[in-house]
Amino acid sequence: MGKSDALFQLVRSLNGTEKRYFKTFYSKQQYNQDRKFLLLFDRMVEMCSQESYDEALLLKNLRGAIDEEHLPYEKNYLYQAVLKSLRNYHAAKTPALKLKELMIDISLLYEKGLVADSFKHIRRAKKLALKYDFRLPLLELILMERRLIRQFMRKNVQVKLKAVQADAAKYLQEINLQFKSLTVYENIFSMILHSERTKDKITEYQNQLAALLPDSDGLEFPSFELPIYAHLSYSMLFLLTGEHEKRLHHLKKLISLFEDHPHLLKENQYNKRYINCLNNYINGCCAIGELEELQRQIGKMKHFQSQNRDLSFQSDQLLLYSQMLYFLKKEQFEHIVEMANEIEAFMQQHEKQMNLPFRVTFNLNLAVAYLFEKKFSEAHEKINQIINEPKFEVRRDIQMLSRIFRILLLIEEQEFMTAEYQVYAAIRYCKKFRKNNAVEGKILNILKQAVQNGDITLTAPLTGLLENKNGYEEVYLWTKRTNLNKPR
Repeated sequence: MGKSDALFQLVRSLNGTEKRYFKTFYSKQQYNQDRKFLLLFDRMVEMCSQESYDEALLLKNLRGAIDEEHLPYEKNYLYQAVLKSLRNYHAAKTPALKLKELMIDISLLYEKGLVADSFKHIRRAKKLALKYDFRLPLLELILMERRLIRQFMRKNVQVKLKAVQADAAKYLQEINLQFKSLTVYENIFSMILHSERTKDKITEYQNQLAALLPDSDGLEFPSFELPIYAHLSYSMLFLLTGEHEKRLHHLKKLISLFEDHPHLLKENQYNKRYINCLNNYINGCCAIGELEELQRQIGKMKHFQSQNRDLSFQSDQLLLYSQMLYFLKKEQFEHIVEMANEIEAFMQQHEKQMNLPFRVTFNLNLAVAYLFEKKFSEAHEKINQIINEPKFEVRRDIQMLSRIFRILLLIEEQEFMTAEYQVYAAIRYCKKFRKNNAVEGKILNILKQAVQNGDITLTAPLTGLLENKNGYEEVYLWTKRTNLNKPR
């Protein structure tokens, strides 16, 4: 167990339709191998319910068909066969693959000396590349065109070469600007990812970005990628400087950019980036209380459709997440409880696809709703799922909040002795993993005083402490509701 295997991961990544296509694609063809690779494929599919590859189990299931000595050859053959099947299945489904096929056709036509058809395919491919902003393949197509002009044309050769050379120079300049902008974006992203932000670095990247792509709504961009990098970079910089309205402005521009080019959403990479932008925009709307805009985005997502199965899952996940955020902000916790069965079914259905940060976030939001609706046993169950998560290092902020909410649950139930034990456990966790977070330390000290004295009113100082602190809104709301001056 535990041995990594590229073939296992590839087969495991296939959806049901791709698996059926593979079997149909190869079952209709004749092979000299007695189709052993098809049997190997079936056994690999059977193993997909496991987390890791088990070669001993595979050999056991293949006994009498493929021995250990020949397994590496059969695995390599199957790997290439799966890739070929995927190429055929997706050939006409995405513009990127369609462009690659056109370029292969151009090469074949060139080798056959079919000049007119070669030029015809180059024109089609260039049109497709421009439509979907594939700048690098565009340069390769121009190189093919120049070679054909030199070798096969006899009239106006110099004029035609100058025209395509001018196009090449133009696209090279655009690509150069694109890569410079990409470098600035990646530097900002890396700075945030590794928590290396400093005032000097932020100023440096602001100046670099302004020199390349000024922060102007009237700026015209020569390619689709450039405004993406511009808006993404500015949105991240404004996140660092705390200028949240400016950040939302750029995220909204990004979303509009995608929606104004619906043909690009047929390309998976743009579809995925669009969903990520929506996710960031929705979180930004919540952070500054733009609930009407959040509701508008929720309405829009209900009608969003993706041709890609994985992206459909991501958009459905984002829709559920957005609805939960909206009800949390509106303090309509009963609606989250009403959604609970739907959310649980979704998490169970997509257990393998749903990443851990989203899963723990969903569970925490459910726990919060259960707490405010006084469904304490359900709230404890959700909190325990988060705290007992083996990979608890993911989203330590949620781990810490879960420990705080477990204490609040126990206080609500007036289980002060158990709550005191959990306070000390949370303090140890905070010192070990959240030692630089002064707010959480203060929260735990206030809760410690309350549980040691068995007096819920001693949590009242949390109201002042958390009034303007992002990330602790539900704890703030709880202490407001719990304050005896404002009874529930």
